[in-house]
Amino acid sequence: MLDEGTVTADVKRWLKYLAARLQEDIPELKTWRSEISSEALYLSPKKSWRVVRDNYIAVCIYMAECIEPAFYNDDDDPFVGLYVPEWKHLQSFTNRLKGLRIPGFQHISDYETMDESFPLFSIVHLAPFVKQAKLDVDGLEKAMVDRTRKLVAREGKINDLISKVRRKAV
Repeated sequence: MLDEGTVTADVKRWLKYLAARLQEDIPELKTWRSEISSEALYLSPKKSWRVVRDNYIAVCIYMAECIEPAFYNDDDDPFVGLYVPEWKHLQSFTNRLKGLRIPGFQHISDYETMDESFPLFSIVHLAPFVKQAKLDVDGLEKAMVDRTRKLVAREGKINDLISKVRRKAV
């Protein structure tokens, strides 16, 4: 049986690998910043998504609840989402994200148990990737890359929403 420390190390190693893979598959990410923190990979344009002193809106690949489940059901599956830090315009930005329709993604208003830091997300259910008690890591990776690509493709629209929210506040 694996202990939590071993699983955590494996997940962080996989996220590091995934960060490199994402840069290969999504060329725009070569100019973005990336950070692995708390069993999650955060990706953001270097300046345009900085909304508070040392924190950014980011595309996030979130794996933490795979290590330490909160619900012990498929709500603990990993997801790709848009992370928004504590920001004075969080609520306004979150509301505007409703208009950003991305196939396969949900808005926080449609899902009661989601953290408000992730107003837009797509859960990657693990069950379809388990065959004969083994995880199809390649299939999981492809699903993560595909969802990340969908969010990165909306970079311009997200930039516009950030600008609109900031202008409205002035």
